[in-house]
Amino acid sequence: MPKVKGQSKKALSDADKGRFLRARKGYGDIAAQQILEWTSRAKRCTASVASGNLHPDIVAVFWISIYGLMTDVREHVVKQRETLTNTNEATLGASGLSKSIASDLNRIVDRIDAIYTTFNEDELAYIEYRRHVECHPLQRGYEMAIRDGTIIDRPRRLTKRSWTYEDEDAALRPRWTPQIRPVVDTSKPAS
Repeated sequence: MPKVKGQSKKALSDADKGRFLRARKGYGDIAAQQILEWTSRAKRCTASVASGNLHPDIVAVFWISIYGLMTDVREHVVKQRETLTNTNEATLGASGLSKSIASDLNRIVDRIDAIYTTFNEDELAYIEYRRHVECHPLQRGYEMAIRDGTIIDRPRRLTKRSWTYEDEDAALRPRWTPQIRPVVDTSKPAS
């Protein structure tokens, strides 16, 4: 079941699962719409960048979208699939849902995984770095950090492992060279 504020580790009864699913049914429709919009945006930005449009605004949304697709969207869909798998058919039916949705969710996860596998580990590290650059004014998580007298490794979501400062620096440094055209204000005539 999805995590809910104040939720205990004890499993919900079938009656409470049905109640929970009915209450979340409207949210599910909103989440589905958000995922559709996010996926469509990722597809448009990817196509735009692939065709050579390297405008900084398009490239920024590309990094954010591709990262969000491979992390947040995938994790949400996997949780939905687990909820469907672990809920009996009668409870789902009372909620207006069906286990047949699981095959659709499997296809979504498979397609996201296919995108994920096109990147090597260094590229995944760079995608995560660029997402942080585009979303946060400061990226302190890429500075060497010391805790309790020890240099600590940094866990990363996309590569699903912790990186030493040196390994991550070696993976990212060759890609730091900006390849983005400067923004030109075309609303004013050139002087």
